[in-house]
Amino acid sequence: MINFNFKPLENFIKKYSPQTPPTETIENFKKEINSLLENVPRQDDEEFQKNEINKFLEKVSSIEKHYTYKSVALKNAFINNDKLLKHVFLSDARN
Repeated sequence: MINFNFKPLENFIKKYSPQTPPTETIENFKKEINSLLENVPRQDDEEFQKNEINKFLEKVSSIEKHYTYKSVALKNAFINNDKLLKHVFLSDARN
């Protein structure tokens, strides 16, 4: 027979849930993504857009190392021309 040890949900969630980013990190991310979204449409050249995205990812990735997984998702979203990018990432940053 299998026996289970009771573990309070609070202890489990605390151990595996990500840390909440500081307000400064969120504000910096908002500033950088707004800057990126303003600069990318300036040229339709794919190389220009790729360079702008790489600059953005360098800035955002250096903010906090444990948030870099979002950078990969962000890069994939730009590659796929995701129209809801700004809304998704800003709402995710607020949560």
